[in-house]
Amino acid sequence: MTLNAFVPNAPLARVGHRELREKLGPTLEKISASHAAVEVVNRGRAEAVVVAHDVFAGLVASRRELDEVRSSVALLLSAVSSGAAVPSDTLTRLGITIPLDFDSLQSFQASYPARVTHDEDGQRLRPVPTLVLESYLDEVDQPDEFVDVDE
Repeated sequence: MTLNAFVPNAPLARVGHRELREKLGPTLEKISASHAAVEVVNRGRAEAVVVAHDVFAGLVASRRELDEVRSSVALLLSAVSSGAAVPSDTLTRLGITIPLDFDSLQSFQASYPARVTHDEDGQRLRPVPTLVLESYLDEVDQPDEFVDVDE
């Protein structure tokens, strides 16, 4: 069970401090079976909340994810504002999935031509040698013949 089991601002079931002490076993069984939360009160004042273990584990995992997102937001915003690329594994780890639409991608590439300068690890690519076809004219007998070009 995840945090979706809780509705924000929904009132929690309440159980008195003494009642919980007297009926601890059955109360814990109900909480575990229903994946709910119960507020423990003493003289009308809330003292604790008892939740099922799987809900608690979900809360801990969500907190960890939230901390990771918080620590990454500033970096992501500065990268985007400076035009730097954000690695896809970073986005995946943060749970951000961007659907790939090839038509939109081709339209973008046609509108904004770009050159790839670095590889996936951020290493600069070697310059691509310019191929001058005129230097191979005497090797071509027929116009549609293929020429094997070795570097």
